[in-house]
Amino acid sequence: MDIVPIWREHHVLLTGANGRFAGREAVRWAEAATVPLCLLTPDMQNRKTIDAVFEKVGAGVTPMLETNSIVSILAHVGSGHWSSIVPRSVLETVGTPLGVIAIELVEPAVDWATGLVTLARDPQPPMVASLIVEARALAETFDKAA
Repeated sequence: MDIVPIWREHHVLLTGANGRFAGREAVRWAEAATVPLCLLTPDMQNRKTIDAVFEKVGAGVTPMLETNSIVSILAHVGSGHWSSIVPRSVLETVGTPLGVIAIELVEPAVDWATGLVTLARDPQPPMVASLIVEARALAETFDKAA
């Protein structure tokens, strides 16, 4: 396989601006497990990452709501009844709902690479080779922004 990492991603806790964690810059994963959560469904990769971290810190989590829609998560958290854990890039793309804050999750600090994975071939098919060139250019853009 040929792998081109494009950017590094990490999760944040979305919760009410006037809630239990108001004024905090960071929340431990174990603390996040203690609030009513609205999470992605277990079949989704981000949820698998979240579940693995909760397992690592010994925190059992049973979400109050599950959905396969980030928009639905944002709407539920915006209602003030739930919190959620989402990739920060979601908020950079669609924004943070009114009355909601995003707090860094720590202990452990978790991040992962998102990128392009293709079959290693020599030569690469022209479309795949072009895609790899674009992925590398995009990665450089993210590196400069960091």
